[in-house]
Amino acid sequence: MVRSQEGPAEHTYQLDEGLVEFGTAVNDSDFGRAIHFLETLGDKPAAKAMWHNLAVISIEDGNLRVAQRCYAALGNVSKAYYLNEMIEEADKFEESTGTPGIMCPQVRAKLALLSSDLRTAERIYLEQGDIDAALEMYKKLRMWDEAVSLAERRGYGDLQQLKEQQMDFLLI
Repeated sequence: MVRSQEGPAEHTYQLDEGLVEFGTAVNDSDFGRAIHFLETLGDKPAAKAMWHNLAVISIEDGNLRVAQRCYAALGNVSKAYYLNEMIEEADKFEESTGTPGIMCPQVRAKLALLSSDLRTAERIYLEQGDIDAALEMYKKLRMWDEAVSLAERRGYGDLQQLKEQQMDFLLI
């Protein structure tokens, strides 16, 4: 309970201890405690919003496993599966390089894609000298004009073949 004084009037507010617990856990980056709390809520309406908030915060923090757990709890199988692929890729990168998996360029590009930030994903691929991955990203998303434009800007050797693929796609 919180009491506040505004001039001569005193107000008393009842705090939701659960929200305070969740907020404190998230603020402390104690994602395990936050997940435990959310699991105790079951399918209460407020839980869905908190799972979503925790997913966003954990992605920003680079904690892919927590984000995967959140999306699984929300029933978003596609994002949970996509995050699982990123986790596997990050683990392999960490094993082979000793660098934290979240620093893997492919993982960073996929995180950008998850946030619908195609330009950042493109930039990450190009920084690695992997124009083919950037072009493939656009082709998978059926963004042929962007793929062709990128290929033209970068002097891509197989530009004509890419344009033929675009025409084949358009004629199907």
